[in-house]
Amino acid sequence: TKSETPTVEASILKSSMTLKLSLSSTTEEFTEEELKSLCSSAGTTVESIDAFIKGKLSYDKEAAANSKALTLASSQLTANGALSTGKAVCQGYANLFTLLAEQAGFQSVKVRGYVDGVYHVMNVVLASDGTYMAADVTFNDSSNNSWSLINFSTYCEKINFVPAIDVETAFALKYAD
Repeated sequence: TKSETPTVEASILKSSMTLKLSLSSTTEEFTEEELKSLCSSAGTTVESIDAFIKGKLSYDKEAAANSKALTLASSQLTANGALSTGKAVCQGYANLFTLLAEQAGFQSVKVRGYVDGVYHVMNVVLASDGTYMAADVTFNDSSNNSWSLINFSTYCEKINFVPAIDVETAFALKYAD
């Protein structure tokens, strides 16, 4: 099966119960100059990246309402597309955050799940003390609350987020040797 993340493809072989994860190519590429400029503008902290993204994007309510029409290549879902149009849904926010966070040196994963039964994608970063911290730029952009750098478990409890995969597994799949 393919994940909904544009850059990851996973296969599960039922006979041996082996999980194979490989990065696949994507059309969502930035030139080295574009990436350097983005990173310079976004800064190197979770807070500065959050503020940068909130300043560049607005939530596309129309696209979210018609989410069945979205494809993985839809501009609202990709980092490059969201920056180009200035509009994103949660996955576009999460993709852009992941790109910038990793360039700043953070380990970051996108976590899919549900908030009160509604599909949502957000980010989790690994703090220097080994704890998992929520970074939800989508909710930060649409509320007066800060949903970044709070313990992931606390985040889940506060907004009723039910992840589709546990965060430890998400980090292990992405960063395991």
